[in-house]
Amino acid sequence: MKHLLIIFAFISSFGFSQTSTIYPNFDFELGNLSNWTFILSPRSLSQHSITTLSTCTAAASSTNACSVRVLDTTGWMPSCTASSWIPSIGKYYARINGAAAIACYQFTVNALAPVINVQYLMNLEQGSGENYNTEAFNQILIRNVSTGSVVPGSFEDFCVTTHSTVAVPITPPFVYCLGWPTYSRNLSSYIGQVLRFEFLNTACAYTGHQPYAYFDGYFSSVTGIKEVDLNKNIQIVPNPANDFITIKKSFEEDLNVLIYDAQGKLVKEDNSEKVDISEFQKGLYFIRAIGKNHNYSQTFVKE
Repeated sequence: MKHLLIIFAFISSFGFSQTSTIYPNFDFELGNLSNWTFILSPRSLSQHSITTLSTCTAAASSTNACSVRVLDTTGWMPSCTASSWIPSIGKYYARINGAAAIACYQFTVNALAPVINVQYLMNLEQGSGENYNTEAFNQILIRNVSTGSVVPGSFEDFCVTTHSTVAVPITPPFVYCLGWPTYSRNLSSYIGQVLRFEFLNTACAYTGHQPYAYFDGYFSSVTGIKEVDLNKNIQIVPNPANDFITIKKSFEEDLNVLIYDAQGKLVKEDNSEKVDISEFQKGLYFIRAIGKNHNYSQTFVKE
């Protein structure tokens, strides 16, 4: 555990010029599918589920692997969407269509940005006679790689007429659209663990049944700061620390400093740039620094 905390501290003290690589290409901003893997997933026609799984070996750097493609928001959008439904995250996002596939992203939860956020859209042209057992559906979940189990509370199932999220008809009764709701999960209790995000789109149940799924995402701090914005953050020195920490910032703004332990309990509040931590137990701590115009977040280790 001590070695793990030191790694977090090193990341914190190294600086933020490379923070966009904490979760490389999770947001597809390289314009390709690098760092993603894919699984083919034939579905069962008799129930709301998938059947066998098989690994897709298409090159991860491709922009069209296993029916998954990266799209440019400036040049192409789903026909069912209004302009206000364009994902707010970046220039690129992914589409899954045709053969059923699961897009997978494996990552180690980082204390700087432990909150996963995903926007998704479902566009379905559904044949007549479709029902609960055969309609297309999408699923999002996060899996613990070491155990293979689904992270509690991470599963979301959405389709045209039933389950946790329901699509609205665009041209009833056969065309539906679920437009860019946000999926968000705080993974702070899994810091340092390896997890896998999985986005599933199912194949057609009948001829003429055309399901498309779209999604984009980013990671953020517990205070909502996106990973890509962490370079505007504060720095803690020294880190690791024994008796005192100093909050360094490149801006003129008074800060109210709140310090939380690894369990999320508030352990100290201060308004100075040098904070006494001599009575803290050893371990990882989170700082939330509240200014007049912005909030900032950071971590440090007490040795």
